[in-house]
Amino acid sequence: MQRSFDLPFGYSATFQWKPESGFKVRWEPERPLIRPMRAQRKFFEAYQAARRSFFEDVAAVVGGKVLIVDAPGFQDFESTEVIAPPTRH
Repeated sequence: MQRSFDLPFGYSATFQWKPESGFKVRWEPERPLIRPMRAQRKFFEAYQAARRSFFEDVAAVVGGKVLIVDAPGFQDFESTEVIAPPTRH
């Protein structure tokens, strides 16, 4: 499973998930280096929204919830998020 997303400041992220190898992300251009704090926040929020959308699809495929854990590094904080498969109407 693979999807690409356009992000702010001319970046794009391609998310890939395979049961046998797990999750990978590929950046275009190379991994982002964004300096101003406000710009970092805007970029990271867009990245999280794209990643959430991707993992909703993964949750639907596996038929269960997906846990995302952000360790300090890209941002200065840790966070966790549980993504449930979309509900059918």
